Amino acid sequence: MSKFYLTTPLYYVNASPHIGHAYTNIIADCMARFKRMLGEDVFFLTGTDEHGEKIKKAAEADNEDVNDFVDRVSGNFNKLWAELNISYDCFIRTTGSEHIDTVKAVIKVLQNKGDIYKAKYSAYYCVPCESFWTETQVKENGNCPDCKREIEIIEEENYFFKLSKYQKWLIDYFKTNTDFVKPKTRYNEVLSFLEKNVLEDLCISRPKSRVSWGVEFPGNEN
Repeated sequence: MSKFYLTTPLYYVNASPHIGHAYTNIIADCMARFKRMLGEDVFFLTGTDEHGEKIKKAAEADNEDVNDFVDRVSGNFNKLWAELNISYDCFIRTTGSEHIDTVKAVIKVLQNKGDIYKAKYSAYYCVPCESFWTETQVKENGNCPDCKREIEIIEEENYFFKLSKYQKWLIDYFKTNTDFVKPKTRYNEVLSFLEKNVLEDLCISRPKSRVSWGVEFPGNEN
């Protein structure tokens, strides 16, 4: 029996679910049910992304404890999927112990491989999006490429994942697994990006002084 894994985005809980969330899960549900009818072993995942300073600020704006806030809003998503008869196999929450323990375990594996290091990080930062941007990405108008709002420059010490180390491996993998990404136009797009751009190491942490609502980094409570 062939296996089929399907996931929706993990929905951000800074606000209640809306028709866009329903649209996404209904499409995913149709695919999951179709694959089951074909006799495939389906695992259909959905859930909620509950960390980040935006979530904490949303809870404070509602005069609510952040734990109670995420429980309530995540519950609204779960109620909606029940009303729409969405046939998911697992509903995961990023505040749940399963997710937190897995994140920490993966970080430890990468640390043991020497793929994580600490360094100073200076970049353009958008507070509403909680996103870092390079100078190239913001040079056109000086604002956030996503939300178009004003950004600020911050410098802080963070942990990084050595993404650059795997650029050649990624290119070789794509060239030897031409069906890995579909449709073909997307495959060509990804391979072209990897061949024409230098992958930068990925910043994977935030200081607790700036983002206090999240998963603690193993071995460093700050």
